[in-house]
Amino acid sequence: MSNIRLYVESEITKSVEIKISKDKIHYLQNVMKVRNNQKFFIFNPSFGEWTAKFYKNCLIPEECVRKQELDIQDIWVCFSLVKPRNVNFLIEKVSEIGVKKIFPLITEFSHKHKFNRNRLQKIAIESVEQSNGLIIPEIMEILEIQNFFEIISNDREIILCDEKNSTNPISYSLKEIKRKKFAILIGPVGGWSKNERNIFSGLDNCRKVSLGARILKADTAAIFSLSCLKAMQMEIINE
Repeated sequence: MSNIRLYVESEITKSVEIKISKDKIHYLQNVMKVRNNQKFFIFNPSFGEWTAKFYKNCLIPEECVRKQELDIQDIWVCFSLVKPRNVNFLIEKVSEIGVKKIFPLITEFSHKHKFNRNRLQKIAIESVEQSNGLIIPEIMEILEIQNFFEIISNDREIILCDEKNSTNPISYSLKEIKRKKFAILIGPVGGWSKNERNIFSGLDNCRKVSLGARILKADTAAIFSLSCLKAMQMEIINE
């Protein structure tokens, strides 16, 4: 059995043929060198992971080896726009660790550049394929930070990564949180503005945390804070 994993959007049912795009056919045949009747894995969050074979440019599901994830960790990673190469790395790594949604935000000091959402969604899919995950994070449209707070509900804890906060380490703060929904906020290179800090101060569900004494880049901060949150959740599950 090949270790190849392929994300498919279609319903997965035993022995029911799945037609795939020319891009996926090219990927299987020319990149991964898959041949007719060769078996590998296909998956999506709704139907789980299956063994399947590649036959006449289609996929034939055979057996479910992992069911869909029912208890999905509802974590958002929300970051102020930075340079494209840092955005690419951020998307790749947080998708690998596991999140539900990724929000790019426009803040007062954010980097100005074009945001190719479709290309970044492909990066997220490839990362999950390679990391043995099932949940594909949804890359959201760019939002002004004021508009972002209009869509976030009070039952979601906002973890605000704040380079000026040195008294509230993230590892301690997370243990005090009772909510089950999270939004991690990562600021731009210039940090959060005075106006943005005033907005944060007025939110009951916003917790300012420190990531340590060093000033971290946005991609590093996202990986570090998400890893801390995941580790805390694993401790709770294993108790």
